[in-house]
Parts: sequence; structure tokens; C-alpha cells
Amino acid sequence: PKCNDFRDGKQNMALWRLPDLLTIHLKRFNCSARWREKITTKVNFPLTGLDLQEWCHFESPVLQEGNPGETCTYDLVGVLNHYGG
Repeated sequence: PKCNDFRDGKQNMALWRLPDLLTIHLKRFNCSARWREKITTKVNFPLTGLDLQEWCHFESPVLQEGNPGETCTYDLVGVLNHYGG
């Protein structure tokens, strides 16, 4: 349609399925045209009970009743902290 009116757009993302093993990679460097520097902001996260239910689509099979093997909760297993080049 060609209505020539500006409208506010809405964009969102929701998860449909969750993996058995969740891997999260955090961007830790800020790159510019001349150099890159490490981002030193501290990241707080739970060691147990990371619940992703609020990021799942409301019709997701994970949230439906009768799925005994499906869970939205994760526990931290390991951390990799790389230093050097």
C-alpha cells in the first residue's frame, strides 16, 4: 500500500524451541577503524536456574502442558575466559 503515512514499527523475537545444551558467547571487544579494546563491563548471571521461559513464544511446544522432557531452566556448567592473543 502507498499511504505515505509514517507508522511506528514493532519488531520482536521469541524462541520456539530450546536446546538441550545452551551455549552463550559474549562479545568482549569493541572494534573501531583504528584499534580494538576489551570491554571491561562486569556480566552478572545466575549460576543455577537461568529461566528462559519469558523469552519463549506463548505457543511454543516448550510451554505447552504434557511435555515432560522440555524445560526452560539451565544451570551453569563451565566458563571459558580467554586472555592473550
